[in-house]
Amino acid sequence: MTSAQFETLFSQWYAPLCRVAYRMVRDKDAAEDLVQEVFVKYWERNRDFNADEHPKAYPTCT
Repeated sequence: MTSAQFETLFSQWYAPLCRVAYRMVRDKDAAEDLVQEVFVKYWERNRDFNADEHPKAYPTCT
């Protein structure tokens, strides 16, 4: 996964994931922190991610 592809993924999914996280933790800052942590881990673990795959189908546990 290139940094441009990651940026696109982040732009598309950051806000929706923040909304989901907020419903779980009921704290805006905490929700944003959680989502940012998820994206950092995703970037670190999936540099070889196939951009043609749909992100929802990609396994989250390694």
